[in-house]
Amino acid sequence: MMLSELDSPEWIKKLTLELTLNSTLPFRLNGGFYMYDSERDEVTDILLQNATLLEASYDGQTKTTTVVLEVTEDRLQNVLRSDQIILDLAVDTESQDVSLNVNQTLNFFVKAKVEYDGNVEFEKE
Repeated sequence: MMLSELDSPEWIKKLTLELTLNSTLPFRLNGGFYMYDSERDEVTDILLQNATLLEASYDGQTKTTTVVLEVTEDRLQNVLRSDQIILDLAVDTESQDVSLNVNQTLNFFVKAKVEYDGNVEFEKE
């Protein structure tokens, strides 16, 4: 379900997305998530800024990073009127001699949680 397709999103109190990333890649990935309204040419909300999105693994051991994006009731309208997400990413190798091989992996999981007011019914089609 796309939030922008909801007729009455006012019942949503908070939307939380939790991304868990497991990686053996030899670099750190830092960045942010910005919501953008291209019609108005403006950033409508900053969901995450200057965060470590991926922890570097220089020893070949899996590193786990958890990133939480939270949209509260106050910020929901900003997100709903946005039509793009801007990802601001920066790779940091900490001056290591970095090389990639076929054994290095990246996998991730996303959990979503919606807190709402009252009773909400969904129709199945």
